[in-house]
Amino acid sequence: MEQLATTIVAAVIDCANLKAVTAKDTEFVVQLKIRVLKRNPDDFVARIGLASSYSMGGRAKKVRAAAAEVIRIAPKFSVEYVKTLPFKNIADRELLIDDLRKAGLPE
Repeated sequence: MEQLATTIVAAVIDCANLKAVTAKDTEFVVQLKIRVLKRNPDDFVARIGLASSYSMGGRAKKVRAAAAEVIRIAPKFSVEYVKTLPFKNIADRELLIDDLRKAGLPE
């Protein structure tokens, strides 16, 4: 579980940073994540980032599939857990939580 927690922290930081930098270009982030997933289909960081980016971009079908993959890799994952992670900028955490909720990930 500790390894999963570390991976989730990395995913959250990754998503928040990419979102802040590329808020107007979700396709760029999607393409980065897809490249990572071609090499490692079970990369949790990439799956979280993909779900968040699809949600931010309003891509309903793709976001549901991405959320399903997050749960496949980490069945105990929930949005509630993200609330416990340290963020320098609370607004980044709230944006990520909002995107993950829109993706349909469990509370």
